[in-house]
Parts: sequence; C-alpha cells; structure tokens
Amino acid sequence: MVAVLAPGITVLNGKSINGQEFDTVFVMEFEKFLGKKDEVAKRSMYMLCSRARDALILMYEGMHLPQSLLAKLPGSDLLSRP
Repeated sequence: MVAVLAPGITVLNGKSINGQEFDTVFVMEFEKFLGKKDEVAKRSMYMLCSRARDALILMYEGMHLPQSLLAKLPGSDLLSRP
C-alpha cells in the first residue's frame, strides 16, 4: 500500500483521489473533459481540480490549446496562464 501522505510524487487515477487533497495536482489530457457537456464529465473535472491546495496544472497533449477549448476555461482572474 502506498502512503499517500508521504512526501514525494504520487500518481493516482481519478477514482483513487476521492476525499484527498494534494499540494499540487496535474490533470493530464484535460481537453478530454472540456469537450464533453454531460454532467458526469463536469463533476469529474470539478472533483479532479478541487483536490489541489496550492497549484493546479492542466496538461494538454500538443503545442497549444485550441482557442475553442481555451475559451471554455475560467478567466485570468481565476486561472493563471503561461
């Protein structure tokens, strides 16, 4: 069994993080959530993002996020963009 509270990097899937918080959370392939409109996908994305205490890093496969998906993210008042 992995000690989730131990210092270091812990890799988990979305189903394993229920009820836990982390200093930093990386959400891989988050564009898969942005394209979906169903409530299950929205709740999953919220649950993944709400696990981060200090930093949330949204990872996208590719060089630049398409403008159509970028427009679906919160504004710069909530989300710092590089």
